[in-house]
Amino acid sequence: MAFYWDGSVPLPHDIRNISSVGMYVNTTERWYLGTLLHLTVDVVSGSSSAGTVLRPVESMMVWSKVIRHGSDGVGFEFVLLKREDRKKMAHLVETARTLCENRHA
Repeated sequence: MAFYWDGSVPLPHDIRNISSVGMYVNTTERWYLGTLLHLTVDVVSGSSSAGTVLRPVESMMVWSKVIRHGSDGVGFEFVLLKREDRKKMAHLVETARTLCENRHA
């Protein structure tokens, strides 16, 4: 899940693809290419059919740059200047992949 502030209460948005360098977020928002946003990325233990937000297993706030638009969302590139931030993001992505594989097993 990705959260951003748009002047209202931050709502969860599904992440379609994520890697240690960027992600694609399903959203109706269309920011200008190059726009920087401060996003919170949460890895949750499951999904809720009732639409409730589940407790995050892993979470990270990250600056992200808009690099492309799609029909159903926006592609972001992470702006990770510190080595420890790159390590933390790699760990977050690995946690997400492991949880996803376990759900489909």
